[in-house]
Amino acid sequence: MITNRMHGYLWITFGLFCLIFFGGRLFFQLLGVLIGFSFIIKGLKILAIDRAMYNYSMHYFNDQFRK
Repeated sequence: MITNRMHGYLWITFGLFCLIFFGGRLFFQLLGVLIGFSFIIKGLKILAIDRAMYNYSMHYFNDQFRK
């Protein structure tokens, strides 16, 4: 899970880098914004799936070993 979390944050960081780095010219700016947002969305999806799996496993563990 920690690997997925780091992987998600890495995609978000790479997306923000693309947004900032390609901000100079119009074509590169539009391209950088599209690529940057796609990387950020990919990173957020990885983090959301990781969080959902963590919550599911904790609820399963608590339900199984509560007695």
